[in-house]
Amino acid sequence: VAATYYTTDGSVPTTASSEGTSIDLTADGVYTIRYFSVDNVGNVEPVRTAFDDIRIDRTNPAAPSIALSESSPFAHVSGDEIFVNTGQAGTYDVEATSSDGGSGLDKLTFPGGVEDTTSPYAASYAFGDLSGGQTVTAHDAAGNTASDTFAVTSDTAAPAGGSVSYPDGYDADGVVTVTVDAGSDALAGLDAGSAVLERQTTPLSAGACDPFAGGWSAVTSPDTVPVDTCARYRYRVSDRVGNEAVYTSADVVKVDPTAPQ
Repeated sequence: VAATYYTTDGSVPTTASSEGTSIDLTADGVYTIRYFSVDNVGNVEPVRTAFDDIRIDRTNPAAPSIALSESSPFAHVSGDEIFVNTGQAGTYDVEATSSDGGSGLDKLTFPGGVEDTTSPYAASYAFGDLSGGQTVTAHDAAGNTASDTFAVTSDTAAPAGGSVSYPDGYDADGVVTVTVDAGSDALAGLDAGSAVLERQTTPLSAGACDPFAGGWSAVTSPDTVPVDTCARYRYRVSDRVGNEAVYTSADVVKVDPTAPQ
């Protein structure tokens, strides 16, 4: 053999093509090798085609795009973090998408050793399964990987620092203004829609309140209290994962609009 000529793109090689018996392929792509040899007296063999294409993929897939669910009232998603009330039973889902323009996606791996090989890629977890920073990794068929992260934070603490306030003692017109403060919540945050002001009443007789024993009713401020009635108030508010704070006061309103005789 005097020389071997080849192409890597599937075209027919000629004596003007690249020459040699060893080829270095390093760039991403699909290669079809075709070649022929010439001996020392000019005999030329027919063009041959390598038995298979050569596929090179050295590029990582796209980093996973992670979506966290909040289908439970005891879970709340904020950006790439999910807050879960581990004092309650429940589950949440972690979904992810990725793409790979070379060899194609092989699988996505989720925390806890969960692997998903078919789209849509997802995994489900109980509230107590994960804590802290977590990673989802995309794998292509050539073994390249790319990852992204999310966080799981347990939140079992109720909001704090709030109050309910109103006048203490006798009231002549039965109109009571109640001031409330929801306080704050350091983790999942306050659920403003959960806030409710409630009143409990009992009869006022001979200047004294009967024991409070009835239920609580939702009211708004200013509130109108019936004649000859004692009233007290409480303010309830929850965070976004169902932890509730109940703010109360020792003050009691006594409504007496009747003039002395």
